Amino acid sequence: MHLLAPLLLGATLAPHVGGIPTRARFETPVGVGNVVDASFEVVWLDNQEDLTGLFDFFYQPTNLPPDFNFMNCDGTFVCALDGTPIPAAQDFPISEITNRFAWDLTAVPSGSYFVYEITEDPPIPPIWSMTRGVVTVRHAGDALFPAVVVTEPDGLGDTVADAFAVQFTASGQGPLTATIEWRAAEGDAPLEPLALGLAMSEGDDGLHRGCFVWDLFDEPPGYYYVRVTVTDAAARTHAAWSPSSVVVYRDPRPTDAGPPASCGAAPILDGGVVAADAASEPGAPPGPCDCRVGGRGARGGNAGAAGLTTIACAAFAAFAAFAVRAAARARRSRRAD
Repeated sequence: MHLLAPLLLGATLAPHVGGIPTRARFETPVGVGNVVDASFEVVWLDNQEDLTGLFDFFYQPTNLPPDFNFMNCDGTFVCALDGTPIPAAQDFPISEITNRFAWDLTAVPSGSYFVYEITEDPPIPPIWSMTRGVVTVRHAGDALFPAVVVTEPDGLGDTVADAFAVQFTASGQGPLTATIEWRAAEGDAPLEPLALGLAMSEGDDGLHRGCFVWDLFDEPPGYYYVRVTVTDAAARTHAAWSPSSVVVYRDPRPTDAGPPASCGAAPILDGGVVAADAASEPGAPPGPCDCRVGGRGARGGNAGAAGLTTIACAAFAAFAAFAVRAAARARRSRRAD
């Protein structure tokens, strides 16, 4: 129903009085590892006072970058929102008080999916929201598909000067590897590779986690999005965008920007190659930390020694990021000379 223009709906729905439509704020699914066969309960919060609006629910394999505006691409209401309608969750009244439905998965192919809704509340243009978590459908006899969510940046405290620790969590049949890409938020900037083939570390809970310290010293101030793709041994993949942007801001005053972000106690990311260009500096030196540090041009990995403390890992990450920035400054100085 989201393909219909608001004028077609005006005959059946009264105009929205408040002037502000409501989005669903999803409470489930949360994270990854939500492996189900027959059904899954989708739960959300909304504005119960909206007596005119309707939700239409859909699912699709990947989410979308935070700046996606489906009203501004090729004149339609869909574009990258090309999901499959959930039959029992169309024309769902926002004023309905339970804010949940049981998603029948019996006809949904095995795979990992995000759920999203489109709010129809004419004459207000449609808006949308998407889950941050993933539902993994696995029917009897089928393979387990991987799933990934980006947990940092998350919209809280994501403003940095020189470095940012991108963090992500995945589920699936290990071993899993991660590829990280990024793009500037402004305009139609293309995705650029950041890190390739990073081996993820499996925790006691069966989930795989990763952290990558992104050296942003050479990037101009602005907003940047990240996309992570995980791949299992059978070449099954799943991808997710960060729910928010990394904000690069440098105080124009000549003050020390402070230490870079670090992976803290994040697990091993070993064996990958950080994407490089011809003018790149050498990578962070190998060392006893489970973190990886890199930006445009950093390359190499460091196998982590088990049992290191959070302080040791953070200290190494800070040192490695400092080394990358120092190399960049030296290169700039040589160019100036």
